[in-house]
Amino acid sequence: MRRILGDYPLFFTALLLSVYGIAMVYSAGVTDTPTFVHGLYRSQAVWLLLGLAGAYGISRSSVRFVEWVTLPAYLFTLFVLALTLVIGKGGGTAASTKSWIAIGGHRLGQPSELMKITVVLMLAKVLSQSRDSPKSLGDLWKPILAVGI
Repeated sequence: MRRILGDYPLFFTALLLSVYGIAMVYSAGVTDTPTFVHGLYRSQAVWLLLGLAGAYGISRSSVRFVEWVTLPAYLFTLFVLALTLVIGKGGGTAASTKSWIAIGGHRLGQPSELMKITVVLMLAKVLSQSRDSPKSLGDLWKPILAVGI
């Protein structure tokens, strides 16, 4: 079994900030009159656990696997982002926007958040393919295209 080397101070700081954020959501929902915020801390805790499981899974996978899955993930996220133009929904004060994917009345999330991750992965893939440093701004057309899309 291979040993996991990581930045433990960074991990525990992020974990403590996440737990603190969930505590703040909990304290905002604890009122005499129940509101929609009342049980929101539970979903935040579930997302935190899913994020930790995903981070653990990525840390155990090989770099080649992450490199292999980058282009399909980037293209899929572009597709879902374009799909929001057709079936996107808004909510709350942003009801007129089309930034959320909703299926059956349940909002699944904003594809733009997933796109942030896949753009960074795609940019790393594109930049790693070039062995020489760029000599001019014209040499950076591939990374600019990956981010610009």
